[in-house]
Amino acid sequence: LVARKVAVDWSPLALLSKNFSAGRIAADRIELARLPVAGTQPSQSGATTLPVSLDITQIDLPEIALGQALAGSGIAELAARGSFKADAAPLALETSLNITRRDGRQGKVDANIHFAPADNKLDLDLKASEPAGGIIANLLNLPDAPSVNIVVTGTGPVANWSGIGTFVVDGQIVTQL
Repeated sequence: LVARKVAVDWSPLALLSKNFSAGRIAADRIELARLPVAGTQPSQSGATTLPVSLDITQIDLPEIALGQALAGSGIAELAARGSFKADAAPLALETSLNITRRDGRQGKVDANIHFAPADNKLDLDLKASEPAGGIIANLLNLPDAPSVNIVVTGTGPVANWSGIGTFVVDGQIVTQL
C-alpha cells in the first residue's frame, strides 16, 4: 500500500470524547498491489463495538491504482468519492460511496448504506457494473472474468428486511432476491 500526498482535515480534540471527526480525507494517489494477508487472531464473542466513532464528511481519492492481483489484468485506475459515519455504541454505519474506473474502461459502483442493528434498521442501495475482464469478476473468481451487473436495494427492519436484488453475469441472471 502506497498513499501519496495524504491530507486529513480533522479535529484531534474530538478524540478526547472517543470520536474521530474529519471534514475531508484525501490522497492524490493510492496504490494497492494486493489485498493484505489475513491474520490469525482468535475470534472474540460478544457485541460488536468500535473503539471510537468515525465521522468523515468527505472522502476524495481521485487516483487509485490496483495491481494485477486485484484488477485481473494489468493495472486498474479508479477514483472514489464519498462519506462515512460509524457510531461506536450502539454500532451504526452510514456510507455513501461512488467508485468509477478512470483508465478508459467502463466500471462503476454506487453504494448508499445505513445499518443500525440496535434500531433494527437496514437501508441499502447498491449498484455495480463492469464489462468482461473487470475487477468485480476477478475478485469473485468468476471463470473467464465475464461482465457483471449487481443491483441490491431495500429498506426496513433488519429482522424482516425487504429488498430486491439481481446478480447478472455475462448477460444472464444468476441470482435474484
